[in-house]
Amino acid sequence: MVPQSRIEFGQYCLRKLGSGIASVNVTPEQVEDRIDEALSMWREYHFNATKRAFIKYKLQPEDITNQYITVPDNVLEVLRIIPTGATFGGALFSILNYAKYQYYMAFSFGAVSSQISPFSIALSNLELLNDELGQKIGYQFNRFENRLHITTDWSVMHADEYVVYEAFVIMDTSEVWGDIWLQRYTTALIKQNMGASLQKFGNVALLNGITYNGADLYEQASREIMQLENDLQTKFSYPALGFLK
Repeated sequence: MVPQSRIEFGQYCLRKLGSGIASVNVTPEQVEDRIDEALSMWREYHFNATKRAFIKYKLQPEDITNQYITVPDNVLEVLRIIPTGATFGGALFSILNYAKYQYYMAFSFGAVSSQISPFSIALSNLELLNDELGQKIGYQFNRFENRLHITTDWSVMHADEYVVYEAFVIMDTSEVWGDIWLQRYTTALIKQNMGASLQKFGNVALLNGITYNGADLYEQASREIMQLENDLQTKFSYPALGFLK
């Protein structure tokens, strides 16, 4: 059964460690801590943990005074500020978009070559010109502050104007409990926690007659964690932001 909640997820991981047959010597608080650690790693690196989104924010008077805007807690990384309105150059009616529209119309009605290659080359040239000569809006963002500092003349900004930015946002936690990597990683963390507690006492005989070697359990879990973290980096992570399109 795929876990549908945080509670079910914790119980699922304990069952993978033998709960119900053997005693899993961890406290509920330790299980919660390990789930939090696993979620933190998953959100930081797993491509399924985030999605791209365009976020619209209406400026408030205090934003203009502070000269930054506050972003939601689920924003992991800001990719760019979208030029909108008179303050940021009105990208919707920019020369680039106007030229692209005119060329597209001419292409559609046969006023220019009907071959796709010249059309594609022309659009690529327009995009290159925009990258080199178009307006770029500078910004600074640190997700631990939740503040987006925009490099602009704030004296000309007005309340009720909109700022639009593209960002990576963290997925809703309620949707993640079926992720196989997260299940395996959390289980390994709980196993390591259990081994760390038991290795202080050497071989531990439980009431049901099962004997645990805490040191072996800890080492086994540590190897699993190392392998899972390597898989996360090599198989389940986006490339560096500089390579994204």
